[in-house]
Amino acid sequence: MNKEKHLEKAERIVSSIEKLDKENDWELIVEGVYGAAQHYTACICEKKLGKHLETHKGLIKFLRENDLVELSNLFQQIDELRIGRWYGSKVNGETSKLAFKILDEIRRMMENEK
Repeated sequence: MNKEKHLEKAERIVSSIEKLDKENDWELIVEGVYGAAQHYTACICEKKLGKHLETHKGLIKFLRENDLVELSNLFQQIDELRIGRWYGSKVNGETSKLAFKILDEIRRMMENEK
């Protein structure tokens, strides 16, 4: 998938998850944020590196190996939020807000790369 297609998909996902109830639909919001973050991350990688991974497996390591440490830290936060909330028992009204906050930081990074 090329950079433009990744961007389109990320924006479609964000448009969908923004319609969800942040208190009651937090599981889907976190999953959506995770997916959108993958696509925004691919855009950033294409711009900075001329390459990206098409999967989340190994993404954090790939980002670190390519000196995108800040981006890798943000993606790791989403990954940990996803695992901790989805599979764990830590649930509260702040989950959606935190997921969107991290995604906004990734989006700002992407905007700075244009």
